[in-house]
Amino acid sequence: MKKNYFLTAILGLFCLFSCQSKLYVQQKNVQYLTIADTQAEDTSMVRVIQPYKEQIEKRMSKVIGVAKKELKAERNDIESTLGNFVADLIHQQVQKTTQKNIDFAIVNNGSLRVPISAGNITLGNIYELMPFENELVLIQLKGKDIFELLAYEGQFRKTSFSNMQLRYTPDGQLVEALLGGKKIEPEQTYYLATYDYLGNGGDGMNCLVPLKKEVIGVTLRTAIIQQIEELHTAGKEIDAAIERRVLFR
Repeated sequence: MKKNYFLTAILGLFCLFSCQSKLYVQQKNVQYLTIADTQAEDTSMVRVIQPYKEQIEKRMSKVIGVAKKELKAERNDIESTLGNFVADLIHQQVQKTTQKNIDFAIVNNGSLRVPISAGNITLGNIYELMPFENELVLIQLKGKDIFELLAYEGQFRKTSFSNMQLRYTPDGQLVEALLGGKKIEPEQTYYLATYDYLGNGGDGMNCLVPLKKEVIGVTLRTAIIQQIEELHTAGKEIDAAIERRVLFR
C-alpha cells in the first residue's frame, strides 16, 4: 500500500507542476549497444515472442499453390516469365473486381523481389516476392497516353505487359504496337490495370501521374495470392513463358 501511495503522490506532483510550467530537457545521456551473435539470448523475451512466432510460421508455411517451373524476373529484363505471370494476373483480378473491360496491365520487374521456385508455393513465398503494400489501381487513359508509356519502355526496357505486342528498334524507337492484336487509336479511351507505385510516377513513370485513377481496394500481394489459390483450387499449376511480347531488334 505504501508503494502505491508513494507512486500516486509522485504522479500527482508531476501533473501539478507540469500544468503550471513548461519542462525542458537539461541533460541527455545516450548509450549505444552493439548487437552481435556473441551476446547471450534474452530468454524472457524469447518466451514472450515464441507463441507469436509459432503462429506466424504456421500461417506463412501454408501451401497455396504449385509452380510447374521456376518463374523469375530480373530488374532490367525486357521480358520475363514472372513479369508476364504477374501482369496477366493483375489484368484478370482487376477485371474481375471492377467488372470493367481491362485493355492491358503492367508491372515493373524491379517490384518482384524474388523468384517463385518450382514446386509448392507457400504464403510466405508471396510475402517475400511482394513485401510492399501496393494497392491495385485502374487508370483511364487515351491512346496517345499509351504511346507516352511505350516511349518510357523504349528508354528503360523493364516493364512487363499483358495483352500487348510491341516491337522497337535496337535503340528504342517504337516500330509497332498492338493492343489485343489491334492498332492503338490516339483518341480512343482505354483502361490500364497496375498498382499505385507506378500510377503515382514510381520508377520514373511520370506519364501516368496526371491520369484519372480508381483505387480497387485490393493489394497486389492479395491479387497474387488469390490468383494462385484459384488455380490451385482448379487443380492447375502456375506457369508462364517468354512470348515475345516486347522485342528490340
